[in-house]
Amino acid sequence: PMIEEFKNTFEDDVFGDDFEALVADARYKYISKYFAPVLTKKQKKFSMTKSDKIDKVLTHRVWGIPIFLVILFLVFHLTFSEDLLYLGAGGVFDKEVVAYTATQEVVTEDDFVPGGIYFDEDGNEVEAVFYGDEFVELAPVPYAYDKDGNKIETFYDADGNELTVLQDDEGEQLDLYDANGVKYETFYNADGWECALVLNDDGEFEDVEFVSEIDAFRSEISVHTFFGYEESVFSPGVILFNVMDTFTGFLSACMSEAMADAPAWASGLVVDGILGGLFSVLSFLPQILLLFLFFSILEDSGYMARVAFILDRIFRRFGLSGRAFMPMIMGFGCSIPAMTNTRTLADDKERTATIRVIPFFSCSAKLPILTAIAGGIVQFFGIGNADLITYAMYLLGIVVAIASVIIMRSTTMKGEVPPFIMELPTYHLPQFKALMIHLFDKAKHFIKKAFTIILASTIVIWFISHFSWNWQYLEDAEMNLSILAGLGGLLQPIFTPLGFGSQLGSFGWVFVVAAVTGLIAKENVIATFGTLAACISAGFSANEALGGVDSVVQMITATGITVPALIAFIAFNMTTIPCFAAVATAKAELPNKKSFNMTLLFWVTTSYVVATMIYLIGSWWWTAFIFAAAIAAAVVGIVLYNKRANSKKMRVA
Repeated sequence: PMIEEFKNTFEDDVFGDDFEALVADARYKYISKYFAPVLTKKQKKFSMTKSDKIDKVLTHRVWGIPIFLVILFLVFHLTFSEDLLYLGAGGVFDKEVVAYTATQEVVTEDDFVPGGIYFDEDGNEVEAVFYGDEFVELAPVPYAYDKDGNKIETFYDADGNELTVLQDDEGEQLDLYDANGVKYETFYNADGWECALVLNDDGEFEDVEFVSEIDAFRSEISVHTFFGYEESVFSPGVILFNVMDTFTGFLSACMSEAMADAPAWASGLVVDGILGGLFSVLSFLPQILLLFLFFSILEDSGYMARVAFILDRIFRRFGLSGRAFMPMIMGFGCSIPAMTNTRTLADDKERTATIRVIPFFSCSAKLPILTAIAGGIVQFFGIGNADLITYAMYLLGIVVAIASVIIMRSTTMKGEVPPFIMELPTYHLPQFKALMIHLFDKAKHFIKKAFTIILASTIVIWFISHFSWNWQYLEDAEMNLSILAGLGGLLQPIFTPLGFGSQLGSFGWVFVVAAVTGLIAKENVIATFGTLAACISAGFSANEALGGVDSVVQMITATGITVPALIAFIAFNMTTIPCFAAVATAKAELPNKKSFNMTLLFWVTTSYVVATMIYLIGSWWWTAFIFAAAIAAAVVGIVLYNKRANSKKMRVA
């Protein structure tokens, strides 16, 4: 009777005679009577917090990704730019080269006569040099010099007679004397390097040439634009790098002076082998820490969690969830914890695919490679800005990672994408103490690695680059006869399609050796350059250790490597096997041995293909159409493969 009475009393057009619904509705009406007055007008509205307002912009469906890319660019710009405010041309600029006639008239392209004698703005006699159709260089007029650095303008025979023809009837050079009857035993160029006289067909003095190949590398006048420094505002990262580079240069100079009386091999081992390798890497420590600081701020403030949320919409289309982004972003710091963090991924196929692409997100160990080679390209060739090149290479790694995931998740690693649920923390200022702890741990790890793995590697590299196969000690000039040169020469043809193989000549093995030592630890790449460049330039640089950028410039001069080959070298080291420690971690995290072996093959193949594409397209642009056709054919093949596989599933069902 009570229930019937209740139904009749609270009869509702919506719930009818549903007793439970009527009771719930009556209860909420009763509560709302007393609850409504408690709420203020302001509380009734769902007011937006500051985090919500910021998220409306930063996590916007359309603008979220472009904003992330802009923030990423600003981070790299503050870390690597030599022209923070773009007031100049990145610290290095193309200096206009002007030649003058004897009457001080400017020489134009139409007036230029190859081999003509011209003058620079200071009135010094020079030879103008063209490269293609560009007026690029004023070369000093060649003269021979004696051992005291005095210019030789007239040659004499033993009887004191002035000579104009310096060879006999059989084409052999005559014995030459000075005005005092002293025979010239050796000749030198303007830089003080020992040279031989070059005579024309009539036996007249024409030029000087280097006696040894190594001297030619040391004092080569490169046919490229002169560069100079323009007033500009350096970024904080470049300022810190310059301070560190100056400090390490001071230490190496002090050590070189202290070991002036030591045996040549001991001085070479310490200054070139140990300090040259270590300092070329340690000079980048401030920039590495600054970049890590920026990433830590973005992560601790709560922004990186939003980026994972933004990218979930994109990653999901490629077979990954936003959860996979967190290990990937950790890969910018180190691949080892990033691979370990993939344990949060429930699907084994998604986890395997993520582990395989984590090395493409360049870790801090690869930063010296990017920075040194980018700086070398800008300094030697005058192309681009170091920060833009570095940023572009980071983006290249991300693009290669996404493309690899698409291929894997569309073919051999298909699977359902799990839902991504994540609680977004409110935006907040990072704690200073936490940031400093992160930086200290990063610096400690980097320095520990430098004084263990890298130190051992540089010592081994120096030894096997200064001993022949019969264990005979070699001078710096004889380094091409060393064990290291022999091993590098064996592998050199393999890297020819990548641009840093057989086409680089006698010293091309240096890039091969650097790439191979990078498989142990990526810091070894620039450490190898530092060790070997210091040996190549021992006389030229007063036996002081070279910095990372200077080492790359020295290697460019010594090998004649091109810009596309340098970019390919960066790409290869970014996408190949990361390091031995990361390989061991991948083996532990992957489900079985077969998956691990396929991962190693995947890294080697991907790096080889990507680097080859970059070199060929950069050297011969028309090859881009060939690669575009090959990629299009691969896409069509994958689509047809998936279509056929789906039709089979439907027939089975």
